[in-house]
Amino acid sequence: MKITLSDTERICKDIYQKGFDLELLFSGNANSERIFGVDMKEFRQDKMTAFSRAVTRFNEDFFIPEDMDVHVLRQPRYMPVKDHCHDFIEFIYVYQGSCTQHINGAEVEAEEGDLFLLSPGIYHHIAAYDDDIIVLYVMIRVTTFATAFLSLLKQDDILSEFFAHVLYSGNKHPYLLFFTKGDKALKEWIYDMYLEAVGKDRYSDRMLNTQLEWMCLHLLRNHVINMELYGHKGKAVRIMEFLDYISENASGITLSSMARHFGYSASYLSRMIKDMTGRNFKDIVLRARLERACELLKNNSISVGAVAESVGFCDASNFHKAFKKQLQMTPSEYRKSL
Repeated sequence: MKITLSDTERICKDIYQKGFDLELLFSGNANSERIFGVDMKEFRQDKMTAFSRAVTRFNEDFFIPEDMDVHVLRQPRYMPVKDHCHDFIEFIYVYQGSCTQHINGAEVEAEEGDLFLLSPGIYHHIAAYDDDIIVLYVMIRVTTFATAFLSLLKQDDILSEFFAHVLYSGNKHPYLLFFTKGDKALKEWIYDMYLEAVGKDRYSDRMLNTQLEWMCLHLLRNHVINMELYGHKGKAVRIMEFLDYISENASGITLSSMARHFGYSASYLSRMIKDMTGRNFKDIVLRARLERACELLKNNSISVGAVAESVGFCDASNFHKAFKKQLQMTPSEYRKSL
């Protein structure tokens, strides 16, 4: 797709190609206006030029309209974006072309279809010095997230864990990277979100909220297997491989056995799982065991005691207590409810 350069991008491209410093345009120097032959007042008032100024942190009201929970903007091409962070959640989607994403001091080569999910407080920048590079930002308010997107917090999946960690943990969460190249449906959907934001009307707020939920569900259904979760130092963590291993081996798994399998020390693996998911190893194992128990309880030919033993509980009374605490009913009551 060919998107014509905006006036701001045209000015930035001209300056970039001539090797001038863009800071000249913010100095108010009349000579710079004569050099470039443009009205710099309008240029300086363009909100997106904030990326090239000495601003390092943006609040959600700066870019997201006050009557919206979600907003979508396009990265200005040829704009020298400075390292910055913000207090909103952000998806960064490489719609077309390739570029280098700088996140917390680490360089990540981004290709078409790469979709980054960044939590607040993560310093990053990306520069697009080519007409054919298109990068879209989907920005989500933190202050209204819990009420506007409650369904995204109530599920047991990696995105729910990420959003919950952002909202309720005092620590910065690492970022997620989805590799979605070739997914035409997602590409069209995110571009439609951009058009919805650009052509804002009285229904755009609700429409964008709905579109965001669809996007998250689509990612979970189609791209979790190709997702990577990165630590604060830019190191990819095989979090889905960890969770799959726990799920498959929940009945007899121990932290030590899992650590040996992946080649880590038990203490390092424990810290890594806690940092990546916001939950400790025991809680994840317990949830995996109870999920398996719920599946087995659907078969009436298997006794409750046999189910308890099968999922790793040596003591049936402990199984009953854990089950009731998590599901607010006993295993027998659960079976009768099916």
